[in-house]
Order: sequence, then C-alpha cells, then structure tokens
Amino acid sequence: MTDLQNTFNKDLEFGHEGEEVVLDYIRTKYECAVRIPNKFSDYDIWIPEIGKSVEVKYDIRSNDTGNFFIELYMSGKPSGLLSSKADWWVFYDGHRFYWIELEKLKQLIILSSSNWIEVQPKGDKEPKKAFIIKKSLMSQYSFKNFF
Repeated sequence: MTDLQNTFNKDLEFGHEGEEVVLDYIRTKYECAVRIPNKFSDYDIWIPEIGKSVEVKYDIRSNDTGNFFIELYMSGKPSGLLSSKADWWVFYDGHRFYWIELEKLKQLIILSSSNWIEVQPKGDKEPKKAFIIKKSLMSQYSFKNFF
C-alpha cells in the first residue's frame, strides 16, 4: 500500500469515528438512526423517525486553527457542500457539536465569501477548492443542540 493510500485510509477511518460519535448522540433520541456505509456521498446519517439526513465533519484540527474546512470542489467538479443532499451538517471538533441546516450553511458561506482557498491535502491526488470559516462565526449561526 502506498503512502497516499495509507493517508487516505487513516483519514477515512478518522471520519468514521466522528460519524459514530454523532450517531450515538442522535440515537439518544432517535434510536433508528443509521450511518450510511461505504461510498454514499449524499450524506452520512439517516434518521427515519423524522425523515432527515446528516452530513458529519469531524475536524479536531479546528481546535488549533480556529477554523472549519468546508470542501466545495475536487477535480474541477462540485463536491462536499456543493454536492451534499443532507438536511443538516454537523461539525464536531472532539468537544462540541455545531449543527447547521444545509441552506443556512450555504448562505453563511456566500456572506463570508472572502475565505476561499485551494489546497492539496496529504493523501489527495488533486487539489481541492474549499472554504475556511471561523468557528466563532459558525457558533453564531448553528443551533447549540440537536434536540
């Protein structure tokens, strides 16, 4: 296995850990909630009791940077936020959940459009276009608790 594959697999495993933490939290109220396995890109968690979907972003690095990283394009095609079909996004920094509706997140990015970047994270074959948003701003627009 190449270093690129190792990095990708570690990142994927790390992301799944975050999804499990969020899923456990959601299941305290909605016990039928499930994590969608494998390469389903529309969202990470489905809550059948209320017919809602959740995209999870596990970003502990945000504790050092003070920012969340939101992918918009990869390989010249819409990805991340621009391809999501989730009703809600939750950013989890290892300490706190930041819940925000998809449309509200898009509006927030439009209002704060000066933070676009292009990066090629370790483990990715091509650069990504993304948006960096301050956690303090996300905190103002997100609802504090899911319930």
